[in-house]
Amino acid sequence: MSYDTIAQRFAERAFTAEDESEFLGFNSDRSRVHVHYWPGNYGARTPGGPSWAIYSYGFHFPIAIPISNKHGEFWLFNGARYSPSTTNHQGIVRSALQYGDPKQRPILTIPFPALEAAGLSHRGYSTIRPLDITDDQTVVVPHQTTEYGKAPLHAEHGDDGVYRWNTHEHYLGGAVFEATTRPLGAKRNKTVRYVSGFDNAEPARTRPYFLATLPDRKASTVDEALEALKPPVVVDAETEGRRVVRQGDIFAVPVDLDTRTLKRMEKATYTKSKWDSSDYLHRGVAFLLGTNHAATEVVEVPGEGTFARGTLRHAPNHRNPDHVRQTLGKAWHRILRNTVPLDRNTGEIRAWSFVGGGD
Repeated sequence: MSYDTIAQRFAERAFTAEDESEFLGFNSDRSRVHVHYWPGNYGARTPGGPSWAIYSYGFHFPIAIPISNKHGEFWLFNGARYSPSTTNHQGIVRSALQYGDPKQRPILTIPFPALEAAGLSHRGYSTIRPLDITDDQTVVVPHQTTEYGKAPLHAEHGDDGVYRWNTHEHYLGGAVFEATTRPLGAKRNKTVRYVSGFDNAEPARTRPYFLATLPDRKASTVDEALEALKPPVVVDAETEGRRVVRQGDIFAVPVDLDTRTLKRMEKATYTKSKWDSSDYLHRGVAFLLGTNHAATEVVEVPGEGTFARGTLRHAPNHRNPDHVRQTLGKAWHRILRNTVPLDRNTGEIRAWSFVGGGD
């Protein structure tokens, strides 16, 4: 049986099927797309009733799960990347859900590793409630080279000797959803809202995927959620027309302070970064607010805040940066982190980013 047929039957029957024979797609050697019980048999139809997932090759990669709860029915689709063949399976299943589901249920696409990083276990998936799902994006990425051997055959050769061509990058649409979890050490469950998407401030080919906990449950659309991640100082600055620079979860707001004034503030500490490309621990670098973001010059003033100028860099240990450099210039900027809440147990920000982690 073809992948397409299995996926089509899954789209038509996953919310009502009693037995996997209704899909006729289970293959014991896991050598193709197949349908099988989702661990725990929950999520679809009635609590404790049959629940199914469609997998790529083996149980290590579920592609989609039908979710039915008190809020309604929808498809939870795994947006993680794994391999070219699994990407092909995902495309087949996505198309089947979009065009083969008789009820046209919404499709919430989230990389499952991001849900797991957020502490949403398999059982937690059944508590998810989609609030807003925006359309996927296809971004045109221009390329150019002067070397013939590096240009594809369809590249245009200009009079200036430059070969130019475009490729297309596919990105998931944004989403806002809520789910019920029990944080580590907590005695009660808590319903939390999340925003999911790609960082559009980064170049098209390297945009990191992110999943972030929202500070409250007020935002119900992606646009509202992104605004909710901005501190009040940032919102005020944008309203006044000032240029605010953002790099990942860090905002830089220009201030009317000079170096002498900042250094003379009580208990002010000044640090100038010493960049060493061979030092993967980034010793001698002035990091900002306990994050992996750093700046050329930094002044920290207790009770007043953190200020920086020069260049913003993302400098994680032992891996490539997720964000391109941002120029602040000679003017000093107040540095603020977004409003994503911190984990009460670890003190870490409750947001998760993956470069290449979503499709």
